Amino acid sequence: MTTTIAIDELSADCQTAGIAPEELSAIRRFAGRDEALFRRSVKRFLLGDPLTYVTNSCCVLGREFYVDRRVYRPSQNTEKLVRHALGLIDDGKRILDVGTGCGWIAITAQLEKPASIVWGVDIDHDAISVARHNAHRYGVEVTFVASDLLESLPAEPPDYVIANLPYGTPDSGRTYSINAHLPRIALYHPRGPFAAFTELLESIRARGWHPEVFVEAGSLGVDIIRSAIPAGVAWDLVRVDEKFAIVHAKVER
Repeated sequence: MTTTIAIDELSADCQTAGIAPEELSAIRRFAGRDEALFRRSVKRFLLGDPLTYVTNSCCVLGREFYVDRRVYRPSQNTEKLVRHALGLIDDGKRILDVGTGCGWIAITAQLEKPASIVWGVDIDHDAISVARHNAHRYGVEVTFVASDLLESLPAEPPDYVIANLPYGTPDSGRTYSINAHLPRIALYHPRGPFAAFTELLESIRARGWHPEVFVEAGSLGVDIIRSAIPAGVAWDLVRVDEKFAIVHAKVER
């Protein structure tokens, strides 16, 4: 029996087991003609591993990025954040991606705004390694720095900041099954759901910067958001849909 026929027969069994055709196609593309890898990948998926980690691939805004367990899996909500922000950002500006993870936001910003200067920062050195790998794949010059927010960033003041920060709670891993597989450092802040955003705004203000800031707020209530924003920061809550909102803030002079 040839490898192709064996994988075809296994694929039929997988569909019987409840794997959707598009999920199965992704696993087949990942495994190629390697029957053993195909078997292992299917088993991992059936045991609950997210498809993005099984195939080390995630498609966001039409582009494929390498991902693994070292980084947060890009979400549809973050796609909404980036689409909204890039629609308001002019080319030729300085853009900072905070909480870069696999680097997809910074890389997308560089590709969509090619005359801009783009940086990406993340507290996790492993995430920076993944981000640099993805930048190399796309041949873009994005500066990635391991930094706790702005602490180690030597860059000039950005015009815009896009921040994909944790806003969950310690229970997030139990609330949504997908979250059990994600890095806990990317899910929640020990001081509260929006504490990372407070720290970001305070660090921006301490540096004397005055960028526009876009951050994902999910379905957090207005009171939680208002209590997290320091004085001297103007902000709007942009409702993308009934379950998802974006905070668009401006650190005033």
